[in-house]
Amino acid sequence: MVAETLEQNSEFDWDLKSLFQLQMAYLLLWSSIERYVSLRYHLGNNVTGKIANLAEEDEFSQSLKDVVTESRYVFRADRPTEKETLDSSDPKKSLNYYYQVRSNLTHRGKSAHNDFKIIKSSLEELFKIFVRVKDKAFSSDDLDKDK
Repeated sequence: MVAETLEQNSEFDWDLKSLFQLQMAYLLLWSSIERYVSLRYHLGNNVTGKIANLAEEDEFSQSLKDVVTESRYVFRADRPTEKETLDSSDPKKSLNYYYQVRSNLTHRGKSAHNDFKIIKSSLEELFKIFVRVKDKAFSSDDLDKDK
């Protein structure tokens, strides 16, 4: 559904339907990521702690380097003077960036055109990265390593 939504909503429109579709897909992607880390890292109810483990996976780091072509930042909705930075050489910082985009979706108003670009880029990148991480986690090589 995420890939289909990306394909069908590649251009900004002033009625904001494409923005809302991308927002829904981004939150769906994060639901999948949170389910993945909950199954992979049995750390109780601390979702943030489980998510942090994703940044330590080799496939996440490598996919981040392969997929992300630019550095950018977003300001926090809860502390507007602070920002999170996307940096392909720093998995932890980048995961915080993607999570902040998610948090901003649910906790603040929008500047529609700029948010469209942020969400679309973040969704495209994080989706590609997560698919590779998920596929690697369920590959026979990775399953054998965990035994």
